[in-house]
Amino acid sequence: MTIARRRAHGGGAGVVGSGAKVWLKADAITPVSDGTALSSWPDSSSSGNNAVQATGADQPLYKTAVQNGLPIVRFNGTTDLMTGADPVLGTTGFTLTLVIQATAAESYPCIVCFPASLHELRLEAGTGKLDMLNGGSVCEASTSFVGTGFHVVSGVQNHSGSTYVYVDGVQVATAAAGGYNSGAYALGSRTGGADPFQGDIAEMLIYAGPTSFTAGSQLWIDWTYLQAKWATPAL
Repeated sequence: MTIARRRAHGGGAGVVGSGAKVWLKADAITPVSDGTALSSWPDSSSSGNNAVQATGADQPLYKTAVQNGLPIVRFNGTTDLMTGADPVLGTTGFTLTLVIQATAAESYPCIVCFPASLHELRLEAGTGKLDMLNGGSVCEASTSFVGTGFHVVSGVQNHSGSTYVYVDGVQVATAAAGGYNSGAYALGSRTGGADPFQGDIAEMLIYAGPTSFTAGSQLWIDWTYLQAKWATPAL
């Protein structure tokens, strides 16, 4: 594994969320009050692939006015979990982008994962380093992510090349890619509740296929939008 830090430069125009297979936005959850346990998080993409949880004790909480005046979804790090149907990401790879705040890193907390193929964006146990597990190998950032506020994070899997991890528009890690088998997604822990995430998720986009963080790319367009919307660290 090699570690790199690369920044995107320049301009570009495009549509936020264009072609997303899943797009979860905390500010699209209406109408609910502060502290409401969520049974469903509506998908704002054209797929209608909502994240759901029928069991009350396992439902994360909707919290208002947490970051930049906007609501978030809070996961308790013990039982909270939401799942969605297979987004059908194809065979070339995929791109995940989220706005999150991590408050602890017990075990290997899974932020979002595809359990059928051992692909997940998660935190390292104890250290709180952000990493991408890609079919067995690990693409790991070098610094702790816990207790540092909200960040825009991305994991990119290119099945014919490499896996990349980005934090706030900076590439922080790369490693060899692993194979991917299409399957359902889990948010907040693995399916079955193993390795739960403690913290807040504000927004998430999932795309079929890898994308590079270059000016005008979909990853760049989404990061620009998310950074401004959620007031996360800028480049």
